[in-house]
Amino acid sequence: MFHCPQILLLLETSREFGRGLLRGISRYASRNGPWSIQLEPLFYLGRELPAKETSQPLKWLSDGAIIRETWEDEERRLPVDLPVIQSCFHSGGKEGKSVILTDDYQIGVMAAEHFISKGHKRLAFAGFEGMYWSQIRFEGFRAKAAANGCEVIEYRQPEDDDGRLWDNEQFVLADWLRRLKKPAAVMACNDDRASQIISLCRQERITIPSQIAVIGVDNDEFICKLAYPQLSSISLSLEKAGYEAAEHLDNMIKSKNRTPKTIIIEPLKVVERTSSDAVAVPDPDVSRAVRFILDNRMRALQVCDVLEEAAVSKRSLYMKFNLHLGTSIYTYIKNVRVSEIERLLLYSDLNITQISKMLGFGSSDHIAAFFRSVKGLNPADYRKRYRP
Repeated sequence: MFHCPQILLLLETSREFGRGLLRGISRYASRNGPWSIQLEPLFYLGRELPAKETSQPLKWLSDGAIIRETWEDEERRLPVDLPVIQSCFHSGGKEGKSVILTDDYQIGVMAAEHFISKGHKRLAFAGFEGMYWSQIRFEGFRAKAAANGCEVIEYRQPEDDDGRLWDNEQFVLADWLRRLKKPAAVMACNDDRASQIISLCRQERITIPSQIAVIGVDNDEFICKLAYPQLSSISLSLEKAGYEAAEHLDNMIKSKNRTPKTIIIEPLKVVERTSSDAVAVPDPDVSRAVRFILDNRMRALQVCDVLEEAAVSKRSLYMKFNLHLGTSIYTYIKNVRVSEIERLLLYSDLNITQISKMLGFGSSDHIAAFFRSVKGLNPADYRKRYRP
């Protein structure tokens, strides 16, 4: 008789992090199921149960679970021999357990790279004290910024619990933003923190992105698009990680093999919106050239097109690009174009031929070679790797 696996999913669903994992799990289950899914208890019915009941094991569950690290009560109620994968939130994982981890260091590096590519020299970070992932993101951000000769400033939350309540902390954070030398670029540890920063900047009449550029993490579209101006954010390989977690759980259930596996959530790219869409370069020639490149990213731009727009000599603009952005005009164009290819591979269903035509490449082979020279993967392989 066919047995439909019963799977418990205790993943937070009000934010993109949990929803992204669930999309990947759903994709795997639809291809390899069916699975009988039990989600977290309905919040509007109340999660609190009598102590006697919460101490009892979950009797209905028989096959496997994917849970967030914060659900400690539920974890204790799971049978000890049950296949479980844990999405770690407060730590770097538990020895001997299958876990989902975020590459927080590289997330910080990517944010710094984004700001550096815009010419920013003063980089700042605003996170949450006591959050493991926030601290590691800052370390990656700081290391990349320092390696490129940038000034790095860190916002520190009040030490006392009352001071960290938003009713009180908002005044401390607003004062920090007000005192921050401008122009500056602020990485927030996640989209929630970034949304707070954008609101406070508007309240303090600090212009975004010209005075302060802001970037978040998770690319939660609801938060990013509700922000004004809209929030740039780093997207993560959440769906891929969810798919891999479901696949590993399925293998553990079927084979009885409990060999632990670590699934890594990688930063994919910066999804640029208004909050970081500005060039912090004091030189008007470079600023105009970069704006031209960004505005024409869908075209097959050549260096000569940029020189014509900037109306300065080739030697002069080359020197200025190297001075202010640390790269050549050609490399800057190439990186912008590759970023656009990435966006279409990850967030559209266009095939490679359609993307090639849209971006003005002569053929699929041309766009493949162009993309591979930067990313080390063909477009098709890149899409397969990051979109399960």
